[in-house]
Amino acid sequence: MEQYTKLAKFIVANVGGKKNIKGIMHCMTRLRMILKDESKADRKALEDCPDILSVVKGNGQFQIVIGTAVKSVYEAVLEAYPELDEEQRREDSRPAGGLEGFTDLLSKIFTPVLPVLGATGMIKGILVLLTTIGLLSKTSGVYQLLFVVGDSFIYYLPIYLGYTAAKYFKSNTFVGMTIGACLIHPNILKIMSGDVLFTLFEGTMIQSSVYTTFLGIPVLLMNYTSSAIPVILAVFFAGKAEKAAKRILPGLLHTFLVPLTVLTVTVPLTFMVIGPVATWVGNILGQITLAIYNISPVIAGAVIGAIWEFCIMFGMHRSFTPITLNNISIYGYDQVFAARFAFPVIVSGVLLALTLRNKSSKDKAVVFPAFISAFFGITEPGLYGVILANIKLMIITAVSTGATGALFGIFGARFYVLGGGGIFVFPSFLNPEGIDARSYGAVTALLAGFALAFILTFLFGTKTGKEGAQKEAKDKEQEIPFSAKNHQILGSPAKGTAIPLQDVKDEVFAKEIVGKGGAVIPAEGSIYAPASGTVTMVFPGSHAIGITSDTGIELIVHIGIDTVKLEGKGFESHVKNGDKVEKGQLLVKFDQEEIRRQYDITTMVIVTNTNQFLDIVPVKTGEVEVGEDLLAVIS
Repeated sequence: MEQYTKLAKFIVANVGGKKNIKGIMHCMTRLRMILKDESKADRKALEDCPDILSVVKGNGQFQIVIGTAVKSVYEAVLEAYPELDEEQRREDSRPAGGLEGFTDLLSKIFTPVLPVLGATGMIKGILVLLTTIGLLSKTSGVYQLLFVVGDSFIYYLPIYLGYTAAKYFKSNTFVGMTIGACLIHPNILKIMSGDVLFTLFEGTMIQSSVYTTFLGIPVLLMNYTSSAIPVILAVFFAGKAEKAAKRILPGLLHTFLVPLTVLTVTVPLTFMVIGPVATWVGNILGQITLAIYNISPVIAGAVIGAIWEFCIMFGMHRSFTPITLNNISIYGYDQVFAARFAFPVIVSGVLLALTLRNKSSKDKAVVFPAFISAFFGITEPGLYGVILANIKLMIITAVSTGATGALFGIFGARFYVLGGGGIFVFPSFLNPEGIDARSYGAVTALLAGFALAFILTFLFGTKTGKEGAQKEAKDKEQEIPFSAKNHQILGSPAKGTAIPLQDVKDEVFAKEIVGKGGAVIPAEGSIYAPASGTVTMVFPGSHAIGITSDTGIELIVHIGIDTVKLEGKGFESHVKNGDKVEKGQLLVKFDQEEIRRQYDITTMVIVTNTNQFLDIVPVKTGEVEVGEDLLAVIS
C-alpha cells in the first residue's frame, strides 16, 4: 500500500495540489479528476512517472491512465487526503456544458454499473453457449439459478441507475432507487395484462394502449424492465423537485415531507409523461440508428470499428452505452455498434504479435502483461502504454477493427448482451434462441480480425528493444536526404555517448509516450541547449528544462531517470522561465559523481510536439561532443 500512497501524493502534488481538485473518481484503468485550473497541472511530470501510462484531457476531466492498479491508487488518494471524500466531491463537482457535459453525465451514471453489468451479461452468454452445445439443460437447477444471477442486474437496471443518476444530480439516492423500483414493480405488468380502456395516437409510431387513469388522466404504461433513459430523466426531474420542496417546506419537516412530496409528484408524472416520452424517443433513436446502419452495414461497421480507439482516447466510448442498451431493450440485440466490442480482440492480436516479435526481455515485460489485460477485456494498458506510442500500431489497430466491423456488417452480426470483453465477448454474439448464421459470422469476423491484427503487426509493426531500435535508427539515417531543406538539427546536450531512445531504462521515454527523441549518457556534469529558443519551463528541482526553439520545436531536456526524487539536490540551474537561450548555452550543472551513485544519469532530449513533424530521426550514436548533431526533425 505504501507504493500506492507515494504515487497518490505525487499525482495530487502535480495536478496543482488538493485545493485544485474539484472532483475525483476512477474507472477500470483511469483516475479521473475535475480540476479547478488545469493550467496548474504539471502534465509532463505526470507523464514522466513510470507508474503512469499516459495523461488524457477530455470530457471536462483530467484523466491519468494508471492501469489495473487504479482502484488502489484512488483509495490511497482518499486515505491520504480525507477532505476529498465522497460528500465533498458530490457537492463540489460541476459538470461541463454542451457535449462535454452530456458525455460526462453518461460516463458518471453508467461507469459504476458497467463491471457488474458486464459480469452478469457474461454469465448469460456462457449459459447460451452451454445449452446450445448440450452441456446444460434449461430445466436443470444449475441453469435456472445461474440464469437468475445473470438476468437480475439487467432486469432491475432502473433501480441501480436510479441510484447513480441521483448521485450525479446531487439528490436523494434512495428516492432515485425508489423511482427505479416503481418503474418495474410487478403491479405495472399486472395492470398491463388487463383490458385496454382505449388507444391513443392510433395509427402512428407512438400508438399507445391505456389500461388505467390517474385523476382522470390517461396513464401510458410501458414495460420499463432493463430500460435506462426513462429513469435517468425521471431522477433528473426529481432532483429539481427536491430542491423546490426544500425551499417551500418547513426545515423541521424536510426529513419526511421532502421525499413524500418528490415521490408523489414524480412517479405519477413519470408514468404519464416522462416515461412514455423517453420510451418514444428511445424507439425513434433506435429506428434512426438502425436505418442509418441499414443504408450500408459494411460501411457503418467499418467506420465505427476504425474510430473506436479514438473514442476511447477522448473518453467518448461510454456515451454509446445508452444507445446499445436501448437497442437491446427494444430489439433484443444491438446490431449498430457491434463493431465496438471487437476492439479488445484486435488489441490482443496486436500485443501478442509484439510479444512474439520482440527479443528484448524488457520489452516483453511491458507488452505481455498488456496483452493479458486485453485478452480479458481491459484495453487501456495496451492502448496507452504501447499502441499510442507508435503511429504504425495505431493504424494497424484502426484498420483491423474497421475490417472486423465491415465483416460484422456482411454477416449481419448481432450483440445480444452487454457481457465481458476480450475472450469473454464471444458468447455475447450467440443468439439466445439458438446459434444461427449471424452468430457463426460474428465469431468468424472476430477470429479474422484477430488474425489480421496479428499478421499486420508481425510484418509491419515497429520493433522495440535494442536490436530493432538500432536497426531502424541506422536505416533512417541512411534514408533521410539531409542535404535537403526539409529538416532541423538538434545538437547533443552534453559530451558523452549517444544512444537510441528505445535503450533508455525508463518505459515512458523508451516507448516514446512523451514524444520521440534521443539520449546521451553524459561524461561531464554540464547540460547545454540543443537548439536556440525560449525556456518555457524549469522543472522543480532543475532536473528537466523545457525549451521552445525559434523554429517551433517544443522539447524537454531531462537529466537522469527518477532524479525528480532528489528534489533539486545536486542540480544548479543557469536559466529561468522566459530566458532566451542560444544553441550550446549552459542550462544546468549537476553533481555527476554523486547523482550517478544513486540514479541513472542518461539525459533525454524529447520533442514533445512530435505529431507536428514528419519524423524525428537519430543522426548519430556513439561518442558525441556538445552541440554535435544528435537528432534531425523532419518537416
